[in-house]
Amino acid sequence: MPNDRCTIATHWRPHFDELLAVAIKQIYDGEEEVDLVLVKDGLKPFLMTESGMLALERIEKEGVIFLGIGRGEMDDHGQDECAATLMAKRLGTEKAPELRRLLKFALRRDTKGGQPLDLDDIIAALHDLYPENPNKVREFTDLVINAEIQEAIFRECLTQTHPIPNLEKFHANAVRLLREETEKQSAEYGEHQEKVSGRIMIYLQKRQSGQIQDFDLVDTVSLLLRRKPDQAAEWIMEAVKAEITRQTEFHVTVKTEYEKNAREEIMRVGGAELKVAVIESGHRLITKYGLYKGAGVVVKRNPETGHVQIARSKQHTQKPKWRGKGDLFTLRDVVMPLRRAEQIANGIEPSSEIALSGQDGPKGAECWYYDPRIDIILNGSLTHPDMPATKLLFSEVERIVKETLKKA
Repeated sequence: MPNDRCTIATHWRPHFDELLAVAIKQIYDGEEEVDLVLVKDGLKPFLMTESGMLALERIEKEGVIFLGIGRGEMDDHGQDECAATLMAKRLGTEKAPELRRLLKFALRRDTKGGQPLDLDDIIAALHDLYPENPNKVREFTDLVINAEIQEAIFRECLTQTHPIPNLEKFHANAVRLLREETEKQSAEYGEHQEKVSGRIMIYLQKRQSGQIQDFDLVDTVSLLLRRKPDQAAEWIMEAVKAEITRQTEFHVTVKTEYEKNAREEIMRVGGAELKVAVIESGHRLITKYGLYKGAGVVVKRNPETGHVQIARSKQHTQKPKWRGKGDLFTLRDVVMPLRRAEQIANGIEPSSEIALSGQDGPKGAECWYYDPRIDIILNGSLTHPDMPATKLLFSEVERIVKETLKKA
């Protein structure tokens, strides 16, 4: 007999794969309700002590599921899985035909990255729009999940007797409605109209020629028009609002912040010219703006918290033609000396290169997380704001980055 309720704990600002995992638990395990608890990396202190690990294990045995956090069986870090595929396997639904598209998208997005204006990207924009109302974001995501399951049950049926919807017609309608909503909302921004609407308008122009991908914005809206038509208009309005708000912040607020605080330097790296931007700013989009302005590497420190982020642009860090194809370097080269310096600062003997180059930092360098999928080094993030700040001076971080790049 299933329980009436269960509790799932995951990180703040959950991604699509965590939200899908919660939905799968609720739909397929017969739960009347799932209580979702969002933590701002509040488990980090537990993971650093033996007694804390034992406490987490005890809480898990009492029925709380730690999803994507806690280093338990449902934490996908370091695995070729995502939160949703782990939950589906736990419940024996990983091969359910109606989940096929959802799980494929969630796993690809989590392990290989995604595309601008796909469903996970829209969810991130909605989190920005409603930072203190995660339930609203969850409701908008659940609407899409339920619509897909509803349609997939018919689509995957072996004895189809129902008419197949004209997808091209629904896609075209989705493009039209999204364009109309974008024009309507962006008109309020006057001289900045083209800037705030440009990203979505270029995207829609490309989709007119039929370059539709699973759960990109057009595909998602098309799905809602077919299965949830009464709620599609509100979803379109909120999605466009989230994207335009994000672009307004990016092209107006962040532009001013970047021009005021960024230091740019042209370096000779591996036979190619490379722009490196060093910034002290607390704005969550400032790193992306530096990459947008052509920086190959952005080193950013939040002056309020001391957290540091290092990102690389794949586009601007390719080998010159005479050296063949491929990347000039990856940030794995940078994270090793950073972690080594952090361990020394903490009075700990440096670990082996294998330990220093992993996703999670070894003892004494836990504050540095390296994600090889998108090649980024994080000392704290939006989903893990309580991660301790590095003990290294920002000038030391900058020195390590630049000296490492010179060796590429």
